[in-house]
Amino acid sequence: MDGQPFDTFVVTDPWNRGWLSGFWSIDELDEKAGYLFITKDKAVLMTDFRYEERVKEEAPEFEVVIWQKLLQDHFPYVWEITDSEVVAFDKQFTTFLEYEQMLGTLQIYKPKSIMYPIKDFVEKLRI
Repeated sequence: MDGQPFDTFVVTDPWNRGWLSGFWSIDELDEKAGYLFITKDKAVLMTDFRYEERVKEEAPEFEVVIWQKLLQDHFPYVWEITDSEVVAFDKQFTTFLEYEQMLGTLQIYKPKSIMYPIKDFVEKLRI
């Protein structure tokens, strides 16, 4: 993350999530199996209870956060533990609703924080 214009990177694409974490689960049409929040010092994988045991086996390096009701209810915890101010997200794979939910909770936690759209960040790491 050194030299990047952001301090946190959110991964919403299932292939990038699998490549970075080892958690290979296919997303449902209407919901994601998990999100990665990666900083210089932290790696958090947020998922729901259906994947809890699998995530612990497949992505042991990640702190696991299990969402219970609404996904966006758990964003404030992630923002707090990652100390996020400039959050990058892959604009190709993050829906506008996900963006709004993340930004809304992020700005409650840190009012001057911003979301930073990027493209092909993980794909460039593979090369």
